[in-house]
Amino acid sequence: MKADVLSASIAKLREAKEKAEIELRALAPPNADSEAPDAAALLARLPDPGQALRDAPPAIKRQVFDAFGL
Repeated sequence: MKADVLSASIAKLREAKEKAEIELRALAPPNADSEAPDAAALLARLPDPGQALRDAPPAIKRQVFDAFGL
């Protein structure tokens, strides 16, 4: 009796797992590389922080430099 209940539970879990895997595959783009944004285009959209960094207080500059390992 317990083996039947356990087998049924395992079967339900397998079905749920298979359904979740199918749904997950449907969410992923078929070819992720072709849809990836161009890194150069993304960088070009960033504002130039040069002046802001030059005008920043020393403590802020230190935090930025530490964050980038400089």
